[in-house]
Amino acid sequence: MGYVSLLFFISGISGLVYEVVWTRMLTLTFGSTTYSATTVLASYMGGLALGSFLAGRYIDKAKNLIKIYGILELLIAFFAVLIPFALAGLVPLYKSVSSTLNPSLFAFSLIRFGISFLIFLIPTTLMGATLPVLSKALINSKQNLGERLGLLYSINTLGAVLGCFLSGFVLISMCGVKNTIYIAAFLNMIIGVAAVFLSGRIEGEAREVKEADKETKNSSYSKKTVFWAAIVFGVSGFASLGYEVIWTRNLIFVFTSSIYSFTVMLMVFLSGIALGSYVFSRIVDKEKNPILLLALIQIMIGLFSFLALHSFKLFYYIFERYIMTDISTIGLGEFSFAVLYFVALLFPSTFFMGAAFPVTGKLVAGDIKTLGKSIGNVYSLNTVGAILGAFITGFLLVPLIHGQNTLGLLIVVNSAAGISFLYIAGKNKKGKKLILVTGVLVAVLGISLFFQEDVFTSIVKLKIEKFTGPVNVIFSAEDAEAKVAVFEDNISKERTLWINGLVVAGKCLDTKLMAHIPLSMIDGPKDALVICFGVGQTFKSALAHGVKTEVVEIVPSVIKAYRKFDAEAVALSDKNGEVIINDGRNHVLLSDKVYDVIMMDPSPPIYAAGTVNLYTRDFFQLCKERLKPGGIMCLWIPK
Repeated sequence: MGYVSLLFFISGISGLVYEVVWTRMLTLTFGSTTYSATTVLASYMGGLALGSFLAGRYIDKAKNLIKIYGILELLIAFFAVLIPFALAGLVPLYKSVSSTLNPSLFAFSLIRFGISFLIFLIPTTLMGATLPVLSKALINSKQNLGERLGLLYSINTLGAVLGCFLSGFVLISMCGVKNTIYIAAFLNMIIGVAAVFLSGRIEGEAREVKEADKETKNSSYSKKTVFWAAIVFGVSGFASLGYEVIWTRNLIFVFTSSIYSFTVMLMVFLSGIALGSYVFSRIVDKEKNPILLLALIQIMIGLFSFLALHSFKLFYYIFERYIMTDISTIGLGEFSFAVLYFVALLFPSTFFMGAAFPVTGKLVAGDIKTLGKSIGNVYSLNTVGAILGAFITGFLLVPLIHGQNTLGLLIVVNSAAGISFLYIAGKNKKGKKLILVTGVLVAVLGISLFFQEDVFTSIVKLKIEKFTGPVNVIFSAEDAEAKVAVFEDNISKERTLWINGLVVAGKCLDTKLMAHIPLSMIDGPKDALVICFGVGQTFKSALAHGVKTEVVEIVPSVIKAYRKFDAEAVALSDKNGEVIINDGRNHVLLSDKVYDVIMMDPSPPIYAAGTVNLYTRDFFQLCKERLKPGGIMCLWIPK
């Protein structure tokens, strides 16, 4: 198993490199929105689910599975190299859809979801097939099923941790996006060639089936237990991706909305899952009652998620008061402290997330001859749950009930999954009562989050008061894109707009001049575009010139916050004005309309995720193409 373990580790590296890089590429193609990020994740997971399901249907009768695995890796490399060309070819299609249908951001995101799913379907389906293929090839006994299954899963996930680190911190910055893809594809080619070359030797060692297993035809558990174990694992996938979405947003408050928040979160999640899978793979084959164990795992995920939220608030107090020295940036020492703390913060819950896979595999596996089907089914169900968790959390729950309440709901989901499975399948009355009481208590803790002060608003308030003194929260909202708040200084009564823990704008002369100066330099301007709404002063000033003005804003709650800076909000009802909810770069990319003036109101800091896309040569070239002859572009250059 040693050679294959090394190959599967390297495969995990390339898989996460692809995910990070493809997400980066799609952000440029159709906008830096939460919808686009969720779409990429759901599309990626969809392919994995389809691959594991299809592999489970056909591999149990296949021969030379290691060779099949090698061919899968070679095909992944081939199709991965084609992805950049496919994505580049989508721009004309998106332009056609945008101009013909003029869909809303939500509707357009759903259209892009379908297109993205088809683009990624082939390589991700091939990736999804690798785990059940290797499980069938290497697990030759029910006695070592849990151990080997968990080991495979943890090894691949540890590779994913390294791939996440390399892509987020090293390869993209050093080699560029396309070259990073080529490096990952080269790794897949090495894996594929090595697997095909070694297939005869490894296959002979792996397929020695023990006599005891030849006589084992059925699972030791009832069909009802097996069915509900698979359902619970699917629910676990749903909650896990929901937590991932929530914590990605939460880490923005520390890592100042940079791409590092996503990379750090993903590394911590994957590390915990890998170690949890490995540790429980060593004990699950000896466990007498895995039913109680799976129920307890779900409840522990919920408990440690609750503790993580409240520890996060304590951490942030320490971080801001005693470690953070500059409100706008964090240094290497501060960054290292934050990373280490988040490992401690999120590791316990992710550890139990990883533990669920080998325990579930042990419960659902029946005849060793149909192991591929069993593992393929349960892995695909977990992945489908993950798709729904990412989609529902990002598109529905966060906009409707906000992040903290969503976290509380996910805690209840985990607790309910554990309790229900215990009730349906549990037989040990003593252990059952103890876990049942624990599950109810954790569910109550989750529900309590609905009635507590919003942790993240209080965190931003703490951040402001460190530098300005006491402030009042006069507006707070959260949608799919960001957490938005307006704070008022108790003494000066000055109001500032904050997005995801970063100050964006306040009333000042500069934002008015952003419109007055360029429009005064054009003879009879008729059309103008404002990118980023801010507190509305650039938009309002442009309308004062009698110019037809479009303003593009990615965060809907920013428009709602405008009334806290202009109570009458006359600009929103001006017949010459139009508010467009979209990513600014995406709007310029897909629109064919030309303007006399393009103005970029002060955006979030350049180190904020997505903002840098507004300060690239590529974006300036796009804006140049949208200007009329003699047109002017005016923008705010951040510090």
